[in-house]
Amino acid sequence: MIYYKSTYMIYTQTIGLMINLTNKIKDYLLDEIASSNEIIAEYTSDDRPKSDDGSDDFIEGNRNLAHRLLLQIRDWENDLWI
Repeated sequence: MIYYKSTYMIYTQTIGLMINLTNKIKDYLLDEIASSNEIIAEYTSDDRPKSDDGSDDFIEGNRNLAHRLLLQIRDWENDLWI
């Protein structure tokens, strides 16, 4: 019985750490999307021209990757709870 309680506690703690880590990753991705949106809004609203060196394209790519990864994480989470 003691082994069972100890194993359950370790399992519960591990799940808690995984959920915490996943939440941190999702928060990071949401921040990345928001900050990228601010920069993209600057040159799409004519506040400044789009840079010629490709750095704005890089920001768009990062935003798209963050968005796709966030959607994938949510799909995986939904698969776990079905």
